[in-house]
Amino acid sequence: MKLVTDIRKEPLLGTVAAVAMGNFDGVHIGHAEVIGRAVRGAAAANLVPVVLTFRPHTARVFAKEFAPPLITTYPRRAALIAALGPSVLIEQVFDDGIAGMTADDFLEGFLVRLVGARAVFVGEDFTYGRGRSGNAEALRAFCNAHGMFVEIVPKVMAGAIAVSSTKIREFILEGNMEGAAKLMGRPYAVEGRVVPGAGRGRGLGFPTVNVAGEWEITPPSGVYVTWLTLRGARLPAAVNIGTNPTFGNGPVTVEAHILGFGGEAYAEEVSIEFVARIRAERRFDSPDALSRQIALDVEVVRRALGVGA
Repeated sequence: MKLVTDIRKEPLLGTVAAVAMGNFDGVHIGHAEVIGRAVRGAAAANLVPVVLTFRPHTARVFAKEFAPPLITTYPRRAALIAALGPSVLIEQVFDDGIAGMTADDFLEGFLVRLVGARAVFVGEDFTYGRGRSGNAEALRAFCNAHGMFVEIVPKVMAGAIAVSSTKIREFILEGNMEGAAKLMGRPYAVEGRVVPGAGRGRGLGFPTVNVAGEWEITPPSGVYVTWLTLRGARLPAAVNIGTNPTFGNGPVTVEAHILGFGGEAYAEEVSIEFVARIRAERRFDSPDALSRQIALDVEVVRRALGVGA
């Protein structure tokens, strides 16, 4: 997949494209439906499948103080989009020049002339142009008038829930990891690096690795069933998020006890997939009481992930 960061400097000259457009934060099952239809439509019509998204998220330019936290980092978003099969990802820098385009200028001067769009795929809530003056129906009218194919993809439903990035954020912040996974089509995941910790886990009989990273949404304090990927291996882990109240509280940390792992992981890059929340974090009367609870938590992880001792 080719990555373009500013189509104004690197136009797709000569390209005839089927373009999926959107912010695609989280690359959830609704986003996958829009992108998938563009990829399949491109194959059927002998067009180049292109995904057009923006960096930063458009809300961070239009309403910075109200902009939501990102579900996925930009590199993670790009990797997830690449897996859906487009030939080109335009991760367009969203600056004042783009934000200030009229709706017509965006479609004619940007989408058609620079991207080469001949077919367009968007979700029903897609907006564009200065002040978000263009919407899906205006896009449909433009494409019909210019002989272009357009498909406005309806909201994807997960049971009775309309899939959206907003709802996914709500689920994550509630600790409802099963709900988030249902809408995303995979567990919510964060990526980071193993950093030094206090070393208490080993003394409790459950050594941990501390993980820090640049993700923007952290699930609430508590203990979680997770998969942790280290050096390419996907390993079961019990993860605690919190302030360690048994030891007097401290900064919020993310600590993972990797089942069956006794090696060193300092400075390694890892990812954590959150499967389910086991319980809230709480203060125990003694380290021994905490150790006994961790043993119970580990058994919950084993049963949830179907792994043996």
